[in-house]
Amino acid sequence: METLISQLKKDFYSQLSASQSKTLPHSAPTLSLLTAEELLELETAWVQLNVWKKNQLPTAP
Repeated sequence: METLISQLKKDFYSQLSASQSKTLPHSAPTLSLLTAEELLELETAWVQLNVWKKNQLPTAP
């Protein structure tokens, strides 16, 4: 489970980087407006959501 969470955290930051690069140069990056605590809260919520989604998938008998 720890490996999954580590991978999800990496995926979270990859998603952020990808979304920020898509908006540039048309708009200013908004990620820098977040505090470290806010960013950590978003990361935690994103990881929890993805773990929940993974647990909702039916398992093969």
